[in-house]
Amino acid sequence: PFVAFDSGMCTVPNCDQTWKKLGFNLGCQPLNSSRVAYFSPFTTHFGGRHCAPQCNDALWYSFPGPCPSKDHKGKTEECKQQMPGGRCSDISLLGKPDSECTYYTEKAGEVRLDDLVGIKDYQNWWALEHNKEYVWETDKGVGTDFWDSRTDAKRCSERMDKLQDLFWRKYPEMPITYGEPPCDLS
Repeated sequence: PFVAFDSGMCTVPNCDQTWKKLGFNLGCQPLNSSRVAYFSPFTTHFGGRHCAPQCNDALWYSFPGPCPSKDHKGKTEECKQQMPGGRCSDISLLGKPDSECTYYTEKAGEVRLDDLVGIKDYQNWWALEHNKEYVWETDKGVGTDFWDSRTDAKRCSERMDKLQDLFWRKYPEMPITYGEPPCDLS
């Protein structure tokens, strides 16, 4: 099942019991498209009563890492040994009967949000100029309009296009996408 994480820590009740019962499984959940209008070009889930007409809601995922009941600062070596998380250190371990790992990741690259939004010096922009990237109540930023209009599908699509363009310019040898596996909620 999908579980929320903040700063590397599972924030829903009974996480440790979930891991002990089901293992360090990945989770996925469609975003609520009435709150944000991000859509995938791929089919992201298979029908059901909450499926948009195209079944292409954006998804978010949970990948339980080591010591998932603690935030980044609280992850001790002892905790990491007792609760190693689901990440495989080697792809050959994935799916092996004696392996507890459930997923494998490789670094593909990164795009800094400041570069995406166009903020040159975040500390100055935020602390001295008192700007804000986004204010939920007004659906606008202060000092930037990049995140404005969260329910406007065209604006959300433009943001995704800009992200993909920035990634491609930094990593032209990498594909823009590998597709998106459907989130089977049944």
